Amino acid sequence: MESPPHKATQACGPCKKRKRKCDKLLPKCSLCVRISRACHYTDAPKPTPTAAEFAALQERLTELEDRLSRSSEHPGSLSAAVSVSGASSLATESSGTTWPSRGLASFPSALFLDIDCYKWSNMQLPRPAVSIPMEVLGVLNQPNAILETSALYFDTIHPWLPIVSKKRLDLGISLQNSGPDLPMLFLAMKLTTFSLPVENTGNNPLYLTAKGFLATLEASGVVSLVYLQAIVLIAIFEYGHSIYPAAWMTVGACVRFAELLGLSPDDMDGSGGEKTGVVGRIRPGSGYFPGQSEKVLPP
Repeated sequence: MESPPHKATQACGPCKKRKRKCDKLLPKCSLCVRISRACHYTDAPKPTPTAAEFAALQERLTELEDRLSRSSEHPGSLSAAVSVSGASSLATESSGTTWPSRGLASFPSALFLDIDCYKWSNMQLPRPAVSIPMEVLGVLNQPNAILETSALYFDTIHPWLPIVSKKRLDLGISLQNSGPDLPMLFLAMKLTTFSLPVENTGNNPLYLTAKGFLATLEASGVVSLVYLQAIVLIAIFEYGHSIYPAAWMTVGACVRFAELLGLSPDDMDGSGGEKTGVVGRIRPGSGYFPGQSEKVLPP
């Protein structure tokens, strides 16, 4: 008597991605065998924290413990320590604090050359080390600058270009695992809501600061939907102020970056849904992508 075939608890990765019926047979399901497709049941593990991230966390904890011990020995000095801490943190950021990085050379070329290899090998995108320039800190560190910019942006730009999720920002979801691309997004939001004179808009200091920081992130290999959202807002600003040929070049960069994130219209099915891919693991926001009639992500 033949023993019953072993089955997995969940559908295989290819069938789950394409929403096909899977018989869950091990080691390969019948559909994958029939069409000669690679079949796997292992879910991609979440990336483990790097040694640099652990070291940075341990350093912050040690610093906090030292301040608490000093404040307990000298009552009344806690508020002073906190104020000094805030000032020193800003000074440290201004002097070039960077995010932990595995290096630009470690960027997985398989993302461009063989996307299936990228997925099956569970490769991870690197976290580039980028310092926030002094000019950007000067803009975003102004009192209530981010809150006022966000409120004005969602009142004016968001109703006709909903590419940034207000709900996720309010809940702080976009701040989780954020990197240098998030300050770039806030800077782009401020630029699109900033009243500028008609003459010499392309030479405005705020615009030049945003373009410079954008170029720095691009050269550092930043890959995220937050970065794409910032590029789109920069393109809208340049197009609205007739800054050519910069507007033309920025729109082209938007298209290429959308292709990289898997937001191409060619990846859309007839129902207007989305195919999962790299963007499903790195997207921190939601909205529309300009030039498409379909919804790429839920508003």
